[in-house]
Amino acid sequence: MKVKLSFIMLSLLIILSLSFAGCQATPPQQPAAPTSPPSAKPVEPVELILAYGFPVNCTGDRGLKKYAEEVMKQSNGAVKINVISGAVLTSPVESYDGLRGGAYDMTEGCVTYTPGDFPLSGVAQLPLPGIRDNVQMANAWWEMYQTLPELQSEYKGMHVIGVAFPPPNQIMSKKPIRKVDELKGLKVRAAGFPQADMVKALGATAVPIPFGEVYPALEKGIIDVTLSTFQGIPIENLHEILNYYTMTNFGNTPMVLVMNMDSWNKLPKDSQEVFNKLSGPKYIEIWSPIWWDDENLGKKIVKDEGQEIINFSDAEIAKLNQLLKPVIGQWVDSMNSKNLPGQKVVDTYIELLKKY
Repeated sequence: MKVKLSFIMLSLLIILSLSFAGCQATPPQQPAAPTSPPSAKPVEPVELILAYGFPVNCTGDRGLKKYAEEVMKQSNGAVKINVISGAVLTSPVESYDGLRGGAYDMTEGCVTYTPGDFPLSGVAQLPLPGIRDNVQMANAWWEMYQTLPELQSEYKGMHVIGVAFPPPNQIMSKKPIRKVDELKGLKVRAAGFPQADMVKALGATAVPIPFGEVYPALEKGIIDVTLSTFQGIPIENLHEILNYYTMTNFGNTPMVLVMNMDSWNKLPKDSQEVFNKLSGPKYIEIWSPIWWDDENLGKKIVKDEGQEIINFSDAEIAKLNQLLKPVIGQWVDSMNSKNLPGQKVVDTYIELLKKY
């Protein structure tokens, strides 16, 4: 009987415990964590190689890198230009040949280093009247390029983006040159045409010396005078050997920024629009402050050294221009012999120099 009662009580306890367990609230289930959509793979930028044959960190190198930064910014990262300077991929003389051959996508070089390829472009080096600064020359050259098909034909197979110019060349010497006649009999460093012809027309002797050898040549008396820019003063420490700087504002070489046409045609249309937006006058705006900073640094060094910047009188400028006229005529005759419109290009460029 006791055993039976115990069994009944144990059964009741089990039933009650099961009942209470069933009455307990089921804990709310946590909502499933939302699943994130798979992250989109970042778009890889179009990468272009810009080969530059001049030294790393020179004025032109820094100008091109500033331009590359602007392209990256304006394209929202869609186009990346890798500027490779220091003659790693090309030399100043071979810049455009390498581009035509597809060795790289872009380049900027001195077109007058290969005058056979760009004969009409060389008008900018002539001793033309009215030259003031490199921004003026660049704007005049760019508008001339836009309007003359004969000039455009020199750049077949390339997409021309813009042009940069070094500042005008000045007469730099150890002794003062206050009159044109004081150049007679002197030895002047002249870098090819038309400088050699200009020096000869002024009664001096032209000595072809690379820019990097100007300092020792002045020191040893191999030359008495060099034609150069103030921008070049700190590069070779020329203020240590020079004393006088006569302002002549002779022309300088165009440095034309181009892209291989195949590389251009492969770009998406929106990327092409970015390049178009940053071409011509806008490109000049990008590089010109850097060039001017370096030119002004050279002038500051000269002034801080107590050296003299000389300005020819109006009469001497007129005499200088008169003596150099035959050099311009020789260039025109040379172009005419190749069935190229030399006089038309000279006249156009002079008028555009006046405009800017």
